[in-house]
Amino acid sequence: MSKTGTTAPASAALGYLLNFLDDAAKMTGYLPPKNVEVREILDERGISGHSATLPAPRNGFTGEQKEALENYAKTLTYWRNLLVELDWSAKEVVITFKRPAEESETAEQPKKLTWREKLKGKPYLATRVAGQRLVEQGFMVREPVPVTMVTVDYSVNGYAVMLKYPGTGRDDHAGINKAYDKWVPLLADVVARSFEIKCETVPDGLISTMFFTKDKRYVSAVYNNSKELRLFVPRRNKGLDPIFFTKVTYRACKKLAQRYKKDFNISKKPLAAWGVTGHSLVMDYKKGAGGKVVDDSYIYNVRLMAEKLMKQFHILASIKHHVETRSLVVTFYTGSADKWMQMGRHSDGVAVIEHGSVTEPAGSRG
Repeated sequence: MSKTGTTAPASAALGYLLNFLDDAAKMTGYLPPKNVEVREILDERGISGHSATLPAPRNGFTGEQKEALENYAKTLTYWRNLLVELDWSAKEVVITFKRPAEESETAEQPKKLTWREKLKGKPYLATRVAGQRLVEQGFMVREPVPVTMVTVDYSVNGYAVMLKYPGTGRDDHAGINKAYDKWVPLLADVVARSFEIKCETVPDGLISTMFFTKDKRYVSAVYNNSKELRLFVPRRNKGLDPIFFTKVTYRACKKLAQRYKKDFNISKKPLAAWGVTGHSLVMDYKKGAGGKVVDDSYIYNVRLMAEKLMKQFHILASIKHHVETRSLVVTFYTGSADKWMQMGRHSDGVAVIEHGSVTEPAGSRG
């Protein structure tokens, strides 16, 4: 079931689901049998779908296993305009994918791409397909851009697309936003599988960044429990720009790094900022330091230094505290921030400096 095609979308969807369960077995604790029988569903239209039965573990499916299976199965319905039914009445689960009773002849036809778009490669094409599906669900989607995804240990090249969740509220739609945070990465995974590439999704409040790469070594957070800081950097097509190193935002980052090089593990050089004109600096807490009091005091001192650099270079700055990875991302930028970037999550654990006005995490100093 590892190979999927467009001639039998329901059968392909079952193949994707089984592959997902294989890859996620370490996280879910459920590994389906290797030879699962796929049955055809026949009606007056002929073959209208496919069905398969998955046996339950010895102690039955857990709530987490059911949720993982149901979420991925439902996500697959957006991929090829399908319907899904899951029957949990017996100990095992029966999964059925069907074509809708009424569907247009062109419902599953992919949008035609120009030869220039095809030359950009699979990661770019994946962003186009994912974006089309998201637009159909009411998302606002930007044009794909070439980026480098940077982590603490390595970097990966690919294409990324920014998307904004439907609706504009923050508090009133908190539950809906959390649901989108779970669903969007699964949709990215489905699309990535169809192109045989890798993906990642980084949510931030009402917006998320969906990333696709040809690097087969990359493992998505969907299958990796480790908390890791992921940043997106605009990719440069040619050699280094000499002006790059003379920009005030770059110099501000270098001064901040020099000031705190003994207190943090700091990225070797400032990174081009994502969503604004400027540069970002990644600052990881050193091992041994810990606790809310310590973290808050570090944020407070970095904030004071950032404010001094803002006045010195006549620029703006923001600081984000990534609690799970125990990292600070300090961004110095010129001009106005991208409106989409301002819609990120500013909840507990995030300090933001903007236009000299400071919003800090609950209980922090200052």
